[in-house]
Amino acid sequence: MKTTHSKHQILEYNTGHPFWAGVATYADTDYIYVKNSHWHEDLELAYVLDNRNYHYINGTCVEAVPGSLVITNCESIHRIEVDRSSCTSPFAPATLVLTISRPYLDGVFPQHQELRFTNEDLSATAEEKRILQEFIRYAGEGEYSLQQSLFMQGLLLQLLASLLGHRAVKCSHSHRQDVHVKAIKDILDYVEAHYSEPLTQAKVAEMFYFSPQNFSRFFKNCTGTTFSEHLTAVRLSQARKELLQTDKQVRNVAVSSGFVDDKVFIRAFKKSFGTTPLQYRKNAK
Repeated sequence: MKTTHSKHQILEYNTGHPFWAGVATYADTDYIYVKNSHWHEDLELAYVLDNRNYHYINGTCVEAVPGSLVITNCESIHRIEVDRSSCTSPFAPATLVLTISRPYLDGVFPQHQELRFTNEDLSATAEEKRILQEFIRYAGEGEYSLQQSLFMQGLLLQLLASLLGHRAVKCSHSHRQDVHVKAIKDILDYVEAHYSEPLTQAKVAEMFYFSPQNFSRFFKNCTGTTFSEHLTAVRLSQARKELLQTDKQVRNVAVSSGFVDDKVFIRAFKKSFGTTPLQYRKNAK
């Protein structure tokens, strides 16, 4: 089982299983969250099956096509944009998402803290494709038998060993980088906690001791998006949940999600999801 909190994302794993595997379609409501910049302590692999994706990892854009294997290292800031025009169907399997628990990595592969996986070559080897197909076969199952669990963990170790051979490089950490990583994480967490308030870029910049100009550049470099775009995406994510999980009127959803009025909300929602909030709620029933 996996639960998410949009910015500092908390991943929970079934007892005894140090990984989570799921195949997302573009129509999946849970797939929408990846449009927001977020981070978590776990290693994440995304194996693209259909459509073109743009993965923004620590501000760098990685373009992925079917067959690409994108790796997001532990604690990296990341988000995904999907090219709608490249989707064969909203319900076609789009991406295998495989997350690997940080405590598990620390136990079986403590050296990972001194390494990082690169995305310079996104192609998976024949052996990696075979392993990923097995994860696709078992993806989404809530419970595994002991035999299945041991089999999957064996595959996990094989996959890590293979990636170590051609995708891993030594880390080159610096104090300056660590300070920047902590700052952007704190900013994302603050926005997640206060999105319903009248936030402005100037206010948040001042809170975190940035000049407005430096803050704008820093945020875009770290996330690949502007502060205003990110704040809107966070508010839309919350609004979508309220539309699906409550009977609130659209204007009330707009206000509780931090939008100044329902007109601004409807315009932003339609731009992001391709339909009005009311129609989106009707289609989901």
